[in-house]
Amino acid sequence: MEWVNVADGSMSSHPVIFTKDSEYFFLASSNSVLIHSRATGQVVSVLSANHGASEAHKARITGLVINPANPLQLLTSSLDGTLKIWDFLDAVLLSTIDLKLPITHLAAHGSIKGRVIVAVRKPRADAPPLDSLDPASWKGNSNTIFFSVSLSASNDKKGKEVAGGKSRNDVVRIGKTRDAQALKISPDGKWLAAIGNRKLMIARLAKLEEGFIKFVSDDNLSCFAFHPTQPTLATGDEKGKIRIWYCLDDEFIASQPKPDANQGERHAPTTLMHWHSHSVASLAFTPNGSHLLSGGEEAVLVLWALHGNGTEKEFVPRLGAPIASIAIADGLDGREQEFAVGLKDGSIAFVGAMSLKPSRVFSRVKIDYSRQLASPQQQQQRAITDAGPLAVHPGTGHLVLASGHASSIQFYDHEKESHVLELEVAPSNRVSRADEAAIEPTRVRMVAFSSAASPTTGDKGEWMVTLDSRNNDSQSQVSSESSLKFWRWDPRRRTYALNTRIDKPHGGELTSIGFSPVAHEADSYLLVTTGDDGRVKTWKLERRQLKGERTETYWVCRSSFSYRDSIPTSSAWSPDGSLLAIAQGPYVTLWEPSSNVMQTVLACPELTEATNVLFTGRAGRYVVVAGAKSMVVWDLVCGTVKWRSSSSSDASSRVGLLSHDVNPSLFVTVSNEKDGSGGCSKVEVYDPSSGPNPVQRFGLPFHVQVTAGVNPLADGPRARWEGVTDVPPSFFAITKDSDIVQAGPYRTPLFSSQLEVGAGGSSSSSGGRIGATSGQSLRGVSSVRRTLFDDLFGGAAMHVGGAWSEEASTTDSIWSSANAADEKGKAKARGGGGGEGISKLFSVPSHLLPSVTLMLDPFLDALLAPRRVEEPTSAVVMAGRDAVEEEVTTVERGEEKVEEAIASVGGGEANERKRMEEAMSSDLSFITELFKELGAEEEKEERGRNGTSLNGRERKATTEAKGGEGERTPSWKGKRSLASTPESRSKRNGPEPEKVPSTPTNVSGGRRKRKAAE
Repeated sequence: MEWVNVADGSMSSHPVIFTKDSEYFFLASSNSVLIHSRATGQVVSVLSANHGASEAHKARITGLVINPANPLQLLTSSLDGTLKIWDFLDAVLLSTIDLKLPITHLAAHGSIKGRVIVAVRKPRADAPPLDSLDPASWKGNSNTIFFSVSLSASNDKKGKEVAGGKSRNDVVRIGKTRDAQALKISPDGKWLAAIGNRKLMIARLAKLEEGFIKFVSDDNLSCFAFHPTQPTLATGDEKGKIRIWYCLDDEFIASQPKPDANQGERHAPTTLMHWHSHSVASLAFTPNGSHLLSGGEEAVLVLWALHGNGTEKEFVPRLGAPIASIAIADGLDGREQEFAVGLKDGSIAFVGAMSLKPSRVFSRVKIDYSRQLASPQQQQQRAITDAGPLAVHPGTGHLVLASGHASSIQFYDHEKESHVLELEVAPSNRVSRADEAAIEPTRVRMVAFSSAASPTTGDKGEWMVTLDSRNNDSQSQVSSESSLKFWRWDPRRRTYALNTRIDKPHGGELTSIGFSPVAHEADSYLLVTTGDDGRVKTWKLERRQLKGERTETYWVCRSSFSYRDSIPTSSAWSPDGSLLAIAQGPYVTLWEPSSNVMQTVLACPELTEATNVLFTGRAGRYVVVAGAKSMVVWDLVCGTVKWRSSSSSDASSRVGLLSHDVNPSLFVTVSNEKDGSGGCSKVEVYDPSSGPNPVQRFGLPFHVQVTAGVNPLADGPRARWEGVTDVPPSFFAITKDSDIVQAGPYRTPLFSSQLEVGAGGSSSSSGGRIGATSGQSLRGVSSVRRTLFDDLFGGAAMHVGGAWSEEASTTDSIWSSANAADEKGKAKARGGGGGEGISKLFSVPSHLLPSVTLMLDPFLDALLAPRRVEEPTSAVVMAGRDAVEEEVTTVERGEEKVEEAIASVGGGEANERKRMEEAMSSDLSFITELFKELGAEEEKEERGRNGTSLNGRERKATTEAKGGEGERTPSWKGKRSLASTPESRSKRNGPEPEKVPSTPTNVSGGRRKRKAAE
């Protein structure tokens, strides 16, 4: 069965590897290599993602190295014994070298062209033969053997030489030790070093046939690093001590006895530095060699100043989780140099080299690092009894599981491969342990969501319930503290808020929790919990009125019941919420939740201990009850046992019972095979109406602890697959190694086009890593940093091999291909989207671009959506023409009326402009006449003062103009009144045009002018 790894159970101790331009970095994740953007942290591509593909690694990746001969190639090694060469730009596998034994470490340098140094793990002589065991999963005693491997020889020859212990030119054996912890080559390519237990081993890279020179430390070594310029190296041990070794000097090495001489333990001059209270996890020198970086369980990055006595140090505390690895990211284009710190919760923190402050933290799925701090015995016990919560949000489909700390949970969008939300369920102090015994934290055990739609918002998952507990005695299985907490979604804060907390909900451990699929009353939900105290409890939502017309909602226990002395282990609701099934001992009881009346008891002689119960079939007609070795299907309509199956073999145990995510009439069982059978899991699909024989069988190469079904398809797409029985199921699971995986093909819950029906019970889907980044080429990913060369000649000019020249080598071909692409996306461009062809066109060198005049119109069409102009219909046009002709024929209305008619038919914009011009012209005419009258009046007054008088005719005309022979008024006032009347303006200026109201601005301006004249 196809499966993909969503998250590792532990963070890789291998530091991240940066590309030559430091824009991207590689991170090993299980059998895959994630390529992240340094600026955004997003996964831009994935190498070796699909476990079912031939090019994929079959086990965990242990080594990452940029090929010294080609910086665009990546070398990876894995516990499956293979060494792979990748072209990470195109996400293409170039070659594979199979060494037949697990590869634990990988090192390469430009001084040994075409070769790499590997460390393989080989079981000791007292182990079973290689043919009868899996070396990758071997947990017994083993030796580490170092080989120099050529990258150009055939696979078969290498595999036979390594497994058989032979050495030839392609594979040269260097030496061996016990359980090597690290393997590196010095920056100058002169020395090869490895550590294992208390030994530090060094060898000249040019004379590997001379073997290793071994030095002994006081404690077991955990990590080491070469100084970039000086002949020294630093080591860290399990006691927290850091030593600087001065053993890479030629004179010192010449004074040492030969490697094969029996000289006992050898010591070298060292400098001791000690701050860490626990094991040192990683060491790294700065590029100039002035500082040494160290980190460990304390979650503190320590910077040691190497000048002077080396006691000066600076700290970067509270990084959030123990440190697993340290890498240096170069500062380019004026950017600050950064320290890439890998944390044990799966996060990558970038710390500024100048500010010594975390600038950003990237994380996908956070890992519960507290499990890694426990002893091997505790880890094995927790793997059996406590795998952690695992659920799927019914509204969004996000995966909900334990976060970086055991007292928190996280929401992970597996479709976008992004961390969505982290919620602290139980507040706790995140401090380092004071001694070797690990501090037992409060752990979240169970999570459940309400699947009924909210009456207020209509969304699913409005309520969430969690169970957290803590064991005082690590050897006891009885929790001393436990809390059942109800959380409600807060749409304003976009998170869950605590609503109700109930301490000690049961007398012992809870065995199951579940919400009713429907609300039994208006905005009323029901929750059922079962415990090993023999009680079954239902919880309901209550309300009470507070002062100020406020309402408070909280959860209370609604009922508590039991059946005989049996202990309930599992519970299930019918699809309509009318029945509640409780699996307890050899019985299954059916209850009516509204009245708490037991409807019937289902029992079967083959069913000795029921562990899982499920409603399946159309409308939940069948009830499936599964135990460790038996399974019974009841038909509730007929009231009889439909079929039963049992197994007398102890080779498997059933751990999961799920509904099929595509066909609701099918159900899925997951069983673990014993270690003697290969340590695998068996997935079987059953049809409850057909019989005990499964309709499909699949296998998984790991043990499963907890399962969670994905959200089912919508009703429309699901109806398409009604009656189809050969669709592979899909579900999430937590493995024995605490890895989170998705088994089966990935299907988006809202679409059905991704479903492909297989034939004969096998999946025809190609699978692949969740998301759209699997195998994506980096050529299509835009870089944040652009160079001057890119701006002048285009980004595609830097592509190796000239990908653009193969597709379009001339200007005409490039132009035609761009137009063809734009024609396909023409509808999208009109809706506001850009043309893909234009984008591709501008990525070519500038000397191949067409002229600007040819590109302008297509470029603007690709950027801007054309304005939609509705053309007038023929009837509207004809009506407009008739109206114009009718107005023109009316001669009495004059030329101005004709123009107004044409303007009214042609559009209101021209008419409005004309009215504005007429208003302004009227105001200007009034002001001109006013100043003319004032000038004439002043001239007459000046003549009067000089003795000049008017004759009788002139005086009479003046009197009439003033309004008669009555009271004489000042001449300038009379003139103003005369000029202000329409009759006077009509006599002087001819016929008055039609009145057009002037704008307020012009009117007020005219009034101010008149007042100024007064």
